[in-house]
Amino acid sequence: MTLRLHLARDRPVTPWKNGKGVTSEIAISPPDANIADFDWRVSIADVHDGGPFSNFPGVDRQLAVLDGTILLDISGEPTITLVPGSDPITFHGDIPCRADIPDGAAKDLNVMTRRGRFSSHMMVMKVDGPIPIPANACTIMLVALSDLTIQIGEKTITLNPLDALQFDEPIPEEGRLRCDQPESKGLCVVQLFRV
Repeated sequence: MTLRLHLARDRPVTPWKNGKGVTSEIAISPPDANIADFDWRVSIADVHDGGPFSNFPGVDRQLAVLDGTILLDISGEPTITLVPGSDPITFHGDIPCRADIPDGAAKDLNVMTRRGRFSSHMMVMKVDGPIPIPANACTIMLVALSDLTIQIGEKTITLNPLDALQFDEPIPEEGRLRCDQPESKGLCVVQLFRV
């Protein structure tokens, strides 16, 4: 089992060109890729103001709100309201998309995959039981939403909020989780698949 720990405190923060937010990258593949040529990318964005999303031709996106409220308008469809605990939303990165931030600030988890190479599935779950890990996933990313202790076999790993734990092939069949705090917000599970 290949395991990598991505600590929130070690991530560089990059301002957006339009000045309406900042992004911290959790992981990218391949590791030397950039925003133009990645196979997949997992990041967290702090959004300070509404506006259009950047265009990513040939990229599929998933987004989950971690803090605040995001009103998402995807290609003129009815507005979707996303709050912490909402199901993640999936959309193409090359269609018009706009977000409004009614509370003035929001934080979200983004997964982007290069269409035809990788796909992803993201879910937000409470902890205190097994993590569902499909056999055909090539990478699993667990992003803590509060202080957590994760137990995988004989290994115990402590995560602070927004720390991430990455498993690459071969993926363990099951992970048992327990919370250090009864009021835990849980975690986001990101599953990445080769197409």
